Amino acid sequence: MTDETTTQPQEQNLTDSPHYLAQALMANGIKNMYGVVGIPVTDFARIAQGMGMRFIGMRHEEDAVNAAAAEGFLTGKPAVALTVSLAEMFTISENGILGFFMNVVSSCSFACPAALVYRKWRTFAGAAAGLLCGWGCMVAVMLFWNYLVAPVYMGCSREEVAKLLLPAFLPFNLIKGGMNAAITLLLYRSVVRPTTEKP
Repeated sequence: MTDETTTQPQEQNLTDSPHYLAQALMANGIKNMYGVVGIPVTDFARIAQGMGMRFIGMRHEEDAVNAAAAEGFLTGKPAVALTVSLAEMFTISENGILGFFMNVVSSCSFACPAALVYRKWRTFAGAAAGLLCGWGCMVAVMLFWNYLVAPVYMGCSREEVAKLLLPAFLPFNLIKGGMNAAITLLLYRSVVRPTTEKP
């Protein structure tokens, strides 16, 4: 004897990780994302844009991280950076894992000190102090890591790299960090005022 009653499968509201991540970000008030689109973040960027998030394209991963960090500590809210440094490491990068590592170190050494200082003093002076700390930290950290790593991808001795630290690596990092800090300060009031004023 067979049971004629059959259990109908219940309709499930399924989703996938890109949709779930975009929903979670938007639910927490995150509206902007900065980055360089490429595999494996292409699907997420497309889906998030379709759900209402704004994508701001950059020419380099480090710029995307710095922009997201600037928005984060200026507004007091998290920001999103989409980068493909890890994927690039296995595809078109000439420096492989070293280039990926140096990108991460440079971005974090600038953004993290700036964010930590501004977290304590949420004023224009605090933002300026944080950016100066981040600028100085990035320059010092990158001089150290370029001294260690550059001989590997440049194919020269560490003594030759040491001779380039002051005339080449120092000015490059001073200019790069200075531009990031200056642009952030120029945008400070126009970004913070709308986010702090009561409607």
